Order: sequence, then C-alpha cells, then structure tokens
Amino acid sequence: MSRCRLRGAPLGSDPVSRFRRIGIVQARRLDVRQSWASDAGDLLQGEAGDWLVTSPDGTTRTVKDAPFRSMHDYVSGATWRRVGEVRAARVTSPTLVATLEGTATARTGDWVVTGPDGNTWPVPDQFFRLSYVPIVDDHGVERHR
Repeated sequence: MSRCRLRGAPLGSDPVSRFRRIGIVQARRLDVRQSWASDAGDLLQGEAGDWLVTSPDGTTRTVKDAPFRSMHDYVSGATWRRVGEVRAARVTSPTLVATLEGTATARTGDWVVTGPDGNTWPVPDQFFRLSYVPIVDDHGVERHR
C-alpha cells in the first residue's frame, strides 16, 4: 500500500485536477470525542468542538472546526452548503492518506482530495462524482494543477 503525496504530483494515471465542491450537508458541533469508521473501514476520531457532518446519503464523518468553516456556508438550522475549490487525483492502488482525523485508506478508484489549507482526505468515487465538479476555463477545458 502506498502513502499519499498529492502536493502537485499525480497519483496513479489521472493528473491532479481542480474541482468545485457542491451540495448540501447537515452538521452539528460535537460535545465529546467521537470515533467513526470510513467507507474503507478505517477507525477515525473527531474531538469535542469538531463537526459531525451528515451527507444526503446518510453517511457521517467528523471535520475539524477551521476546515469545516472555510469549506461550508451556513444555510439555516443544521443545514450547510459545501463551497470552495480543491485539488484531487484518482488513485490506482490502495493508498494511505494522513487526514486530520487519523490515517485513512483510499481504495483503488477513490479520490484523494487536498483542500486549500493543505489537508487531505480520501473520497469514494461514487460520492466524489456527486459532490465535486471539474473547474473548466473559458474555453471549456479542465484546469490542471
């Protein structure tokens, strides 16, 4: 299993591309530490003050406060809009990714995403395709790096 190095270098055969985050999530602040399992079965940890985020498909995860606030706009109640631009590359073999919540596994075909603050996290391909859209230039060409 390889270790993730996304900073400007491709992972697998797909180049690092820029994407815009889309969609709505439900979120609430954690009062206590909470463990959770990633789609790949990795045990990850959220701390008091982090956010518990629930996607429309019902999956949950924790996100540290500063990255959450920089990548979400408040809508109302517990509803938040996903915003911001990220870099991402699709992996061609299982890859360990150092996240703020612990080490997570990106499985073959998953995406490793890097936020504007340099934090990385794996995203399963099916969720990635629903939650990220390529950023294209004025000529309809996807922007890379």
